[in-house]
Amino acid sequence: MRRVAVDVSKLDAAWRASWSTTDPDPRAVSSRFPDACAVFRHVADPPYYMTSREDDTEVWRRYRTLVSHFLRASGEDSLILVACGWSSGTEPVPLDHYLADLLPDAVLWRSIPWAGQHVYASAASPDDPAVRDVVLRAVEDLADGVMLLDATGTWAVHPDLRSMIVLTREPELLRQVTDAHPDWHGQPHRASPDW
Repeated sequence: MRRVAVDVSKLDAAWRASWSTTDPDPRAVSSRFPDACAVFRHVADPPYYMTSREDDTEVWRRYRTLVSHFLRASGEDSLILVACGWSSGTEPVPLDHYLADLLPDAVLWRSIPWAGQHVYASAASPDDPAVRDVVLRAVEDLADGVMLLDATGTWAVHPDLRSMIVLTREPELLRQVTDAHPDWHGQPHRASPDW
């Protein structure tokens, strides 16, 4: 499926309208806006994250449910899939080969030089198999810095090794999602103070 390239200037303006000067990094956003962050479990039973291939279906179902809720609320029908390339320097590097194959139309959105993080954005349909592959890759800790968001920039869903991190500047929307899925909502399973 051919995707339309993301207009990074519009994406940047939308992101800044919601998140100010915070870099498009889930850890930075949750640290600066802790009230805009909720943590959801990948699967129902302890340890609450994917431990086998059988969990893939449930993990993907939960992501689709959350993303669908946010897309309906924002009136959008397509996603922006964010993924990162990493370097030891400040010069942008491409996405790794696997992500580049899945996201051939990804464009460099911005670089975070102090982190060696180069953020790419790609337009996608929620049903695009590439979205599922990238999400599961992130959940398996094979890709970092992945976020699903829309053109409004008011929300993002971050697949992480241990949990689904939901970010939104709309408190009512966050409440609706946590109320709709109370058994999914839980505490993070990380030692990091950011989560």
